[in-house]
Amino acid sequence: MITAEDFEPQNLPRLLWRLFSSYGLATAVLVLMTLVTLFGTLYQIEYGLYAAKAKYFHSLWLVHRLGDGMPFVPAWLKGFPIPLPGGMLLMGLLVVNLVIGAILKVKKRWRGAGMLIAHLGMIYLMVSGYVTYALGTDGYMALYEGQSSNRVESYRDYQFEILPLDGEGRAAAALVIPTEQLAVLGRGGERVFQSDQLPFDVALSGYEPNAIPMPVGAPMAARAKGEEIDGFRLLGMDESTSDDMPNQPGFYATFRPKKGDAGAVKAIFSARGGNTEPGEEPPAFGFEMDGGKWAARYVKKTWLVPYTVRLDKFIFERHPGVSMARNYESRITRIDGKGREKAVEIRMNEPMRNGGFTFFQESFGPQGAGPGDRMYSQFAVANNPADQWPLYALVVTFVGLMVHFGISLVSFLERASSAKSSDPPPVPAVATTPRAKSRYFRILVAFATLCAGSASAKDVEVSLESYAPWPKETVDTFRELMIQEGGRVKPVNTHARFTLLQFSGKSSAKFKTADGEAHKIDAAAWLLDVLFRPELAREMPIFVVDDSEAVAQVEIEMEGRRDRYSYADLVPGRAKLAQLTADYAKKQQLFDESDENEEYRLDRVEAMVLRLGRNVSGFEYLLGQFGFARKGEGLVNEELLPQELKDLDAKLDIVELLEKMPEWSIDQLIRALQQPSGDDESARLVQASQQLFFFHANSGRGIALFPPTEEKKEEWLAIGDVMLAGLASKADRPWAVGQMKRVRALVDAAKGDAAGFGGALKTFADTQRAEAEARGEGAHTGLEVKLYQGKYFTNALAWFILAFVLLALSWLAPGSTFAKWMKWAVVACLVLGVAYDSVGIAMRCVIRHRPPITNLYDTVIFITAVVVLLALILEAISRIGVGLFIGALAGAAGMLLSIRYEASEASDTMGQLVAVLDTNFWLATHVIIINIGYAAGMLACLLSCVYLVGRFFVVIQGDSGGGDDSREYYRTLSRMTYGIVCFCLLFSLVGTVLGGIWANYSWGRFWGWDPKENGALMICLWTLVILHARMGGYIREVGLNVLSVMLGIIVTFSWWGVNNLGVGLHSYGGLTGAVWKWLFVSWGLFGLIMLCGIPLRAMDNAKKAERKGKKGGSEAAAA
Repeated sequence: MITAEDFEPQNLPRLLWRLFSSYGLATAVLVLMTLVTLFGTLYQIEYGLYAAKAKYFHSLWLVHRLGDGMPFVPAWLKGFPIPLPGGMLLMGLLVVNLVIGAILKVKKRWRGAGMLIAHLGMIYLMVSGYVTYALGTDGYMALYEGQSSNRVESYRDYQFEILPLDGEGRAAAALVIPTEQLAVLGRGGERVFQSDQLPFDVALSGYEPNAIPMPVGAPMAARAKGEEIDGFRLLGMDESTSDDMPNQPGFYATFRPKKGDAGAVKAIFSARGGNTEPGEEPPAFGFEMDGGKWAARYVKKTWLVPYTVRLDKFIFERHPGVSMARNYESRITRIDGKGREKAVEIRMNEPMRNGGFTFFQESFGPQGAGPGDRMYSQFAVANNPADQWPLYALVVTFVGLMVHFGISLVSFLERASSAKSSDPPPVPAVATTPRAKSRYFRILVAFATLCAGSASAKDVEVSLESYAPWPKETVDTFRELMIQEGGRVKPVNTHARFTLLQFSGKSSAKFKTADGEAHKIDAAAWLLDVLFRPELAREMPIFVVDDSEAVAQVEIEMEGRRDRYSYADLVPGRAKLAQLTADYAKKQQLFDESDENEEYRLDRVEAMVLRLGRNVSGFEYLLGQFGFARKGEGLVNEELLPQELKDLDAKLDIVELLEKMPEWSIDQLIRALQQPSGDDESARLVQASQQLFFFHANSGRGIALFPPTEEKKEEWLAIGDVMLAGLASKADRPWAVGQMKRVRALVDAAKGDAAGFGGALKTFADTQRAEAEARGEGAHTGLEVKLYQGKYFTNALAWFILAFVLLALSWLAPGSTFAKWMKWAVVACLVLGVAYDSVGIAMRCVIRHRPPITNLYDTVIFITAVVVLLALILEAISRIGVGLFIGALAGAAGMLLSIRYEASEASDTMGQLVAVLDTNFWLATHVIIINIGYAAGMLACLLSCVYLVGRFFVVIQGDSGGGDDSREYYRTLSRMTYGIVCFCLLFSLVGTVLGGIWANYSWGRFWGWDPKENGALMICLWTLVILHARMGGYIREVGLNVLSVMLGIIVTFSWWGVNNLGVGLHSYGGLTGAVWKWLFVSWGLFGLIMLCGIPLRAMDNAKKAERKGKKGGSEAAAA
């Protein structure tokens, strides 16, 4: 305790020693670091990464204003200033606290050896970060194929160079002035630079951090200040907040002879004039003075590497059929000072390290380059003296934490083992009286009825007289057909499932025919109808519309209110829907291009109309896949075709037409169609036939069913692509005709008996599988069908819900034999639920040849499994029932979230990865470990929710103490929470540092303050806040649990929030949408639960004062 004597001069050193070594300082610094990290992350939304780094993370002090990057702040709070220490000051204080408090002052005991080692590792990590910040350099080198260079340019920093010129060209710079020396001038200042190598002085003035030379006659020239030079003035612009368009400074320069001002030369310099193509020499301003020729230029800051790099070949590969990069690599030659050459390959996650510099494959260009075009490759180049230090620091920290937590775990297990000799603290009963039990039972029945009611929905009656389902064997054969989509080969079943999810929000279609029979068909059967019985598919109600106002905008009158419509229902308003879709798509484009201007934001109904229009277009595209084989039946968008073309289509054989057409590319075909046909009847017929060919070929370019014939080609073809390939090459025409005949045979067979169609489809599927296997593709499509048909995650949800219901039943008679049997049943249900979840995850790993987590959907199913497993382990140790409750609750919530997320995204959750993520090692280490940390953080939050809500209801029922059993129950909960927080710290810290090491290996920087990195850092910081505040005695049970609920808020922000900020390397969405709505709902709920801690804290303080009073009275009586 600090007293007035501590502030006396002779005691100040001791006071400072106590202050800088205290848990209080550590806790305060960690809380402030969490706030600064949060504010700096949100600041990036409006002002970009570099501005956020400068203001929040590389500063000693700052003033944050509410509303900066926080669009949800009320208007009356926006602009409110909050002074805060900057990141550099906070990290400095933390290092001092660690050195004094955790290294010098701490008692050296074996029990504390782990913490001593861990703190040494953390000091090492922060020192490495400062060394990188202070001494490291980073820039880029861009080279076209065949070019060589040893010069590296800075990304954002500029320098002013003055060079002498001679007959042989430019020599080395005689004077180099970095931008930092110009920025201190301010807009009105002037500074004169001199050099013994220059016969003149250089006066620089009028510096603008972001400027553009403006012609005097231009409309904006009136705003320009400064002297007019050669018809230009320098116009100062608003400073840029964009990372893609950084500030481009400008200034005035006067070159004055040392003998006087006579003959002085003036010029305007701007960074906007210094941007060049890779390998080009930057432009310079030439002038003569004192009998010599000179050049001056304002260019990117540069430095030299100790060898020359020549780009021999750049290789860029895309996943087949999509624009996503699969790999890009550079084959270079490194030439040392003695002319010795060494061939090296640089690709994503495989840099070149040599001579203290590291070259990383960063990007390439020009964008949109075609085959044969000359490419350039851009390397990120880093010179980091502390390159490997974070890895060493991680090893030291991990060893320390494992030693410390290992010792703590042994002690905890010893206490738990001794406690097993006595009964565990009983679970507080939720219903003790017959009336309460009856009310509780009615609630359970209502809950079960609600679940059953939500699982059923009223079938929409359609105009079909009847519906004959496809034979099961036919559907099974069809669902295992292979297509290529999204860069990978997958079963048709997967394509059908996600297409139907996109249209209807469900993976099955339900309807009632006129004969009164209800039908439910899965996605594969539905797609079979679309392709081979389009007249039935048009009548199926698959288009979901949540608001009837959207249908009203399309000017369709419907009887009654419903949320599902068929294509036939929407056909009367198809023209209006097409018009609105185009209008709203343009409005959405303006919104995206205008940096989310509210004027162009779509309202709820407009967004529904846009989605409906796109879904209807997608359905029409499916209907038209095999249109060429139907002889005019079921034409899609037939209103677009003149009647004579419709009549011709009923008679024309498109296959025979292809055999007779000339060898044309698609461009030649389009040009031929644009030519006037004249009055010649036969010429008009030929052109009409060609129009139909183009119509059917273009309509059939959707489902890629046909592997290419050439081994080197990777992209599969749809039937429309096959038709165009046959048109373009007579060599490929026999093959194309053969594929068209195969499709036509299927379409014809579908018009006959089911058995005949099934046989034809089986033949088609067997041929396709043989072709794919010969290419080494499609090996796991059968397993993928089993994954979705097995409904592993839906079954897991069912088992978790059953576990929750059985657990709730056990609460009717706590402690009874019935309750014990129910708890064993709950354990069995949880084990089955996590088994289904785990098997589903394992199957996804086998299908993709990837570790469990590659996208956001994967994190949901993985974290759910980890939380349930940890909850079961806790229950095995504690035996107080809370593990079963949290396991059932978290399991059901997690599986429900995964199903809802999959339905809302309605896209393949096993898609291909971009090049930078194409590394199974880091996906199996960093990604898995950090997500285990997420799971532990959520588990700690849920445990604390049980603690706070449970104790709160005990208090409001009038039992302030809750009895000895109740107190012991909640003490056990708090100990469990503390242990899980430690577990969360271990995995979050290791996972976060591993992520930094991955980033360092991939693109040359350990830490870049990206929002995802910051979210992970906030989890680490907050777990440290909890542990230091607890060890320092600043919080006890209630405070521990309140801060643990706050940890849950931070975890959800890092898990979901930063992915939807619209900025950063992990951005999947913007600041609108369902994600943020549900995040705020969950945070509001967590906030209410945290408020439960206020009366609990007040009650604990009152009880403490009461005990203190009784103790004082006893001592007085004894005296």
